[in-house]
Order: sequence, then C-alpha cells, then structure tokens
Amino acid sequence: MDERKTRFDKALQGSFDDVDVFTNINEIKKLGKEIQLLDVINPTSSTYSKIAELLARIKSLRDFELITGGEELFNNRHN
Repeated sequence: MDERKTRFDKALQGSFDDVDVFTNINEIKKLGKEIQLLDVINPTSSTYSKIAELLARIKSLRDFELITGGEELFNNRHN
C-alpha cells in the first residue's frame, strides 16, 4: 500500500476490506472516540477523513451482516 495515500483516499479505495475483523473493530472504536459530535456539524478535512475511514471500516465488517431472524433473537434474549 502506498504510504503517501491519505486516510480519505484509502477509505474510498476500499483499503480496509482486507484488514482482519478485530483490527477494524479496534480502529472503529478509536475513531469513534476521536470524532466529537460537534465536529460533524462543521467538519474539517481531518474530520471528513476520519468519518470516511470509519464508514469504510464498518462496511468491511461482513462477518456482522444482519442475521435473518435477528430481531426475534434479540427479543427472546430480553424477555
């Protein structure tokens, strides 16, 4: 991977698709803590890049796609 690519470029090119699930989850948590709610209202280029990376990493988590009947499992668990 080209080290000169920006975080935004990597997000657009799907560079996070081949990253293992646990690394992506840890990075998602880290990015979530870095992005403040008010930053989203008037984002800087850095915030745009973080949001783009966050979304790209979330999209690459195919292991956590919606399970058929998932709502029923959730409801049974909380009864």
